Amino acid sequence: MTEIETEAPTNHTASGNRHAGHHRYAVVIFLLFVAVETLVLRWNFLWKIQELDLFVFSAAFLHDTFQQAGGAIRYAGSFLTQFFYYPWLGGLLYVLLLIVTSRLTALAFNLKKHLHPYSFIPALAVLLTLTELGYEIISLNTHGYAFVVPIGLFTLMVGFLCYRKLSSNQARTIFVFGWTLLGFPLFGVYALMGTLLMVLFTFRTWNQLHNKWAWMPLLVGLASLLLLPLLINNVLFQADGGGSPYGALLPVFSSDKAFLWLPYIVLAVSLLTLVLTFPLQSPTVLIVHQRRASFILLGATLLMVHICSFGDKTFYTELAMERAFSTDNWQDVLRLSNRVEDQSSELTASYTDLARYKLGLMETPPLVTASPLSGAMIYYEFGDAENALRWSMKHAALYGMNAYVLKYLVLSARATGNYTLANQFIQPLAGTLFYSNWALEQASLIEHSLKSTTLP
Repeated sequence: MTEIETEAPTNHTASGNRHAGHHRYAVVIFLLFVAVETLVLRWNFLWKIQELDLFVFSAAFLHDTFQQAGGAIRYAGSFLTQFFYYPWLGGLLYVLLLIVTSRLTALAFNLKKHLHPYSFIPALAVLLTLTELGYEIISLNTHGYAFVVPIGLFTLMVGFLCYRKLSSNQARTIFVFGWTLLGFPLFGVYALMGTLLMVLFTFRTWNQLHNKWAWMPLLVGLASLLLLPLLINNVLFQADGGGSPYGALLPVFSSDKAFLWLPYIVLAVSLLTLVLTFPLQSPTVLIVHQRRASFILLGATLLMVHICSFGDKTFYTELAMERAFSTDNWQDVLRLSNRVEDQSSELTASYTDLARYKLGLMETPPLVTASPLSGAMIYYEFGDAENALRWSMKHAALYGMNAYVLKYLVLSARATGNYTLANQFIQPLAGTLFYSNWALEQASLIEHSLKSTTLP
């Protein structure tokens, strides 16, 4: 016999307080977990993410971004990613976005009272798409990656919520077609996921629509989902030349990194499960087993995210050392080196030797180890500007331009006397929010050097 919690009328207030208490516990647990996984454990990782991205306030950047499907999310993702320059600021924006998406999930699927913890599961899957990354962050093909997935979930939840509020088949038919037609160029695969949720919701509520046109939104939704991405991709994005349009905005992982698809699978399965099983009306009866199950599943998801997140201490120490190097904080580099003596790598050893060299504690290091994440910086600090320039060029060719590459292209080109080349790379940085002052300083130094060389 199903265990159901019932209350006498006089206990209605107490029951409501108990439900509110469970809701608050779930929210607090979720908030603390996300804050720890981002702002506490991955402070320097957040900073590195913005270095490996680039957002420029220019018409050319806007045009180039919208040349690929999902342009609106790419643009918004890159815009928000730049705020990781201050990890606390970007981290707070990230946490806030996850809270908003979980709230929209609860509204879209009537996840109230004892069902509310389920609303955090898609947001936690989104969190794992970020925390599972280690060295792979350098090779991601999607600009603004950290914010692309949460913005995508936010977008499809808004679309599905709007669709649910429509009562007529004609309105739903027009909406699902318009959503896919306009949404795919702007939101990529997340618009298609929204369309799929609308189709499944229509199929589930088929019996409730006592109308001869009940098949219209279902048929039009399926046709839109299958045909419009192909048509739009061929007409608007011929220059993209990438893979399937049904994967627009999804990252590209190598075959040996297939495990990185886990959060995307969890996200898709959770959304499909919710749309097929959520209560069509707000739940009024509390089934104790459901409440227990919701907290158990939430706890299991929290545990999965933590275990599957990248936790290599050496990797995060390397990032902390790199950040200290970027601010000429040599003492901090040595302090960090002492913390990982038992887990030292060739890269941390190179950072340590360079810091000692900068402090005058040793002669020029005979050899340093470069890293794809910081090779240009290491060669530049080592005094090998030619190698730093070549490394930066190679990085740009393999992974595209970003703030880190542009910065060391400018520095190494200026150090080798290639002032024209340096000025060329200064221009994009001058259009950024947090690197513009640095770019103007470099332009001033180059101008001063040019004047000095022309004096008799």
